[in-house]
Amino acid sequence: MDAEGTDATQGLPQEQWTRLSKTQKTLESRLENLKAKRQHVYAEMNDLLLICRLPNNILSRIFIIAYKHHILPYTAVRLSHVCRSWRAAAIATPALWSSMLPHNTSLAKMCLARAGDLPLRLYLPDTNFKQYWKDGIILSFVAHVASRLAEIDLTLHPADLNTLSVFMTFHEGWEHLESLSLSVPEDLCISHELMIDFRPTPPKLRKLSFNGIIPMVRASGVFSNVRILELSMLEDLLEDLPPMEDFLAALQNFVGLEELRIYMGAFRPLEKGTKEYPKHDMLVHLDHLRYGELIFMEPINHAYLLAHLAIPATTHIYQEMYGGHPNGLLRCYPRDQSNLHFLHSMSKIRLTNGAVHGYHQDHIDTADACLSVLFNEEFSDKSARLSILNLRSAFKLSPVIELQIEIALSELRLVTAADWNKALSYFTSLRTLRYKHSGPLEDLPEYITPLFEALTVSIPGQLPVPTLCTLELANMLQSSLDTLDDRIRRCDDSRGATPGVGQMLPFEVVVNGNVWAAV
Repeated sequence: MDAEGTDATQGLPQEQWTRLSKTQKTLESRLENLKAKRQHVYAEMNDLLLICRLPNNILSRIFIIAYKHHILPYTAVRLSHVCRSWRAAAIATPALWSSMLPHNTSLAKMCLARAGDLPLRLYLPDTNFKQYWKDGIILSFVAHVASRLAEIDLTLHPADLNTLSVFMTFHEGWEHLESLSLSVPEDLCISHELMIDFRPTPPKLRKLSFNGIIPMVRASGVFSNVRILELSMLEDLLEDLPPMEDFLAALQNFVGLEELRIYMGAFRPLEKGTKEYPKHDMLVHLDHLRYGELIFMEPINHAYLLAHLAIPATTHIYQEMYGGHPNGLLRCYPRDQSNLHFLHSMSKIRLTNGAVHGYHQDHIDTADACLSVLFNEEFSDKSARLSILNLRSAFKLSPVIELQIEIALSELRLVTAADWNKALSYFTSLRTLRYKHSGPLEDLPEYITPLFEALTVSIPGQLPVPTLCTLELANMLQSSLDTLDDRIRRCDDSRGATPGVGQMLPFEVVVNGNVWAAV
C-alpha cells in the first residue's frame, strides 16, 4: 500500500466522526426545539383547563382555604411549580409564604420576601436531635424577624431550647407574638425544664403549648393574657413532673385562661393503687374557662386535680383515663364537688359502653356533649352496673330531665331493681328515661325486667321517680317485647292509678318508636 492510500484510509474515520458530530448537534438542537414546542403546547393545554383559567384572586383563595392548617414553605414552593397560572397566583399570595423553616435560611429569606407585610410563623418539625442553633446563624435570622412573628412552633434539641429561652427572655420586639409551641423530640425520651419568660411581656400572646417540656413560670403578669394552655408528657417521663403544689402555683398566673388541655403533662401523678389523694390548701379559680381537656392514666388523678380547681357551670369538659378501673366515674371526681359547677348544670346524661356524656339545657338536642368522660377499658356487666350506680354520685346536684342508656342487654345482667332504684332516686327532675340496646340484637328480656320492677309502684302512695313522664325502649326484639308485655302493663297501670302523690304528669311507654298499648 502506498503513502497516499494510507492517508486516505486514516482520514475516513475522522470524516465520519466530524459528520456524526454535526448530525448529533443538529439532532440535539431539534430535540431542544421539540421540547420547547411541547412545553409551549403543555402550557396552552393547561390554559384551557378551568382550574388554570380562574382569576388569580380566586385561585389564591382556594390555596388558602385548602392549606390554612398546613401552610408550610414547601407547600408554597410545590404550588408554584405546577403551571404558569398557579405560579403567578402562588407568588401573589403572601399568606402562602408567611411560614418559614429557620434552619433553611435561603428558603426562609425567599419566604420573607414574598410574605409582604403579613405576620410570620416560625416552624421546625422533629430535628432528629441535630443542634441547629449553636452557630448563631439561625438566631440572627430570628432576631431579624422577631417583631413580625405571630407564631412559633418548634421541635428542638434541649440545648437549642435553652438557647432559645435565653434569647426570648432578653430580646425585645415580640409585640406580634400570639402563639408559642415548643416540643422535645419524642424519640429522645427525655423531659426538659425550661424557663419561660419575656421582658417585656408580649401583649398579644394568647397560646402556650409544651410537649415534653416542664415550663418554669416566673410569678408575674407574663401570662395574664394567655387564653390557651396545652401541656403533654410521655408516659415514661411522668415522674419528672413537678408536684401538684408547684403546678397550681404556676396555673394561678393564667388568670384569663379559656382553654386548658392536659395530656398527662401537668403534675406528678399519684402512685398506682393510691386510694386517697392529698389535699392542698390551694384552690385555683378558672373563672373564664370555656373548655377543659384532661387525660390521665388513673381516675384518681382526675379527682386530685379537680379537687383544687373552681370551674364555671358553662365550661365544657372532656376527660379520658386509661387505668381500666370499672369504678372510674366515681373515682374521677372529688367528694367535695361544690366548686365543680360544670357538674351541676347537666340536663341530659347519656351512658354508653365505657363513656358518659352530659348536656346543658341549650345543648340537649345537639350531638356535641358539654361533658364527656371516657374510660378506655373493656366494658363488662360489672362496669355497666357500677357506671349506672355512680351516675347518682357524679350528677346528684344536676337538674337532669333526660337519662339515656345505650349498652347491650347482656351487660345489664348484674343490675338489680334495687340498683335501679338507688341510681334513679337522685334524679328528682327526671322526665324521660331511654334505654337503647347497642350491638347485635339479643333476646334477653329478663335483664331489662328489673328496670320495670323499680318503676312499678310497690307501696301504695309512693311513686318511684314521680316526675318521670316517658320510658322509652329502642332496638328491642319483638320476642323480648312479647315476654315483657305483662311487666310493662303492670308498670304502666300502677303508675297511672297510684293515688295520693299530688299532681302527676301522664306516663307513657314508647317501644321501638311506638307508644305501647296493652293488648
